[in-house]
Amino acid sequence: MSLEVARPLALIAYGLAFALRAVVEHSAATPLASLAVPDGPIAGAGFAVMVALAVRYLPAALVRAAAIARRPLVLAIAALRRARSRALSVSPGVRTPAVGIVAGALAAIVVAGCLAVTAEPPAPLRVVALDVGQGDAFLVQVAGATALVDGGPDPNRLLAELGATLPPWTRRIDLVALTHAHIDHAAGLLAVLERYEVGLAIEPVGLNAGPVADAWNDRIARGGIARRALAAGARLRLGDASISVLAPEEDPRVDVPSLVLRLERAGFSALFMGDATDQAQADLLLHPAPLAARVYVPPHHGAATPHASALVAAVRPAAALISVGAGNRYGHPTPETLAALSGIRTYRTDRDGTVEIDQGGTGLAVRTHANGLPPPRGGSVPHAPASR
Repeated sequence: MSLEVARPLALIAYGLAFALRAVVEHSAATPLASLAVPDGPIAGAGFAVMVALAVRYLPAALVRAAAIARRPLVLAIAALRRARSRALSVSPGVRTPAVGIVAGALAAIVVAGCLAVTAEPPAPLRVVALDVGQGDAFLVQVAGATALVDGGPDPNRLLAELGATLPPWTRRIDLVALTHAHIDHAAGLLAVLERYEVGLAIEPVGLNAGPVADAWNDRIARGGIARRALAAGARLRLGDASISVLAPEEDPRVDVPSLVLRLERAGFSALFMGDATDQAQADLLLHPAPLAARVYVPPHHGAATPHASALVAAVRPAAALISVGAGNRYGHPTPETLAALSGIRTYRTDRDGTVEIDQGGTGLAVRTHANGLPPPRGGSVPHAPASR
C-alpha cells in the first residue's frame, strides 16, 4: 500500500479511535460508572450469595416486570416507529436510506475526532525520554522536525514507544544519532533505519568496531541513508533549533568514543552526554561554558563518575532525565549521581515511565506516562557491554 493511500486511512482510523476514547473517558466519569468493592474471603462469599440469588430469582422477576410493562411498552414502540417513519420520509413514498444516516454520523465522528486531534498545537520543542528499559532513547520534536538520539536495547519496544508517541502518519525521522555502538543504545536504531524514512544518520568519529557497528553500517548502506561521522565543533540544524557536537575530539583517545550533543533553541537547551568516558568528561570540564543546559541527561545512565558534581555545577540544569531499566544489575543510577542531582528535578524512566519535557513559555512543562504499553522486560539487556 502506498503512503498516499495509507495516510488518509490512518487519519480516519485515528479519528475513530480518538472519538471512542472520548466516549470511554466521559462514560467513566459518570456517577456509579465504577464501584470499589472490598476483597477477602468474606466479601467473596457475599458476592457468591448475591450471584446465586440473582440467577435463581432475577429471570422470574424480569418476566413479571415485562408483563406489567408490556402494554405501555408496546404503545411506546409503536409511537417511536411512527416518529421514525415521519423523520425518515423526505416525500410521500420516498425514504432516506438508513445507511446514509449511519454513514453521515460516522463521517461526523471522524471529522470531530480529527479536529480534536489537530486542535491542540504541538509544543514548540519537546524532548521525550522513551521508556525502553536499560538503555537510552530520546525523541526530539521541534518545528515539525524530528530527531532520535539512540534507540535502546529492544527494537520492538522502541517501535512500540514511537508508535504511541508519534502521530500514525509520521513515517520520517529527520535525524538519527548513534552516540556509540553498544547494544543498549543502538539495537532499536537498527529497526528505525528499516521502518522509517531517515534524513540523516550521525555517529562519532572513530565509531567503536564490533557486531553492532557492522549491523549499523549494513542498514545504512542498504537504505541509502545519508551519513556523517562527527567530532567536537560540528553543528547541525533541526527545524529552527541547532545541535552542537561537544565530543568526541578528532582524536578521541578512548576505545569507545561517544557523541555529546547540545540542543539549543530560543529559551531552551538540552545536553545529551551519551556514554562519555571519565576522560571525555574531564576534557569537557576544561571549558565548561558550553555545557550549560536546562535539561540534562547524565552520562552512562547515571553511572558512577568522579565528575558527577562538577558536571551538574557546570550544566546548572532545571531538570535531569535518566533513562534506566528497573532493577538493572548495574546499580544505575548510582547514589553518587543522585546526590549530585539533589535539588534538581530528576525524572527516571524506571520509575516515571516515558517522560515528556515541553518548552512552555519561560518554564518547562513535564508529563510522565507509560503510553499504555507493558513495562520493558527486566533491567538487563542481552549481551550487555561490560561495566565501563
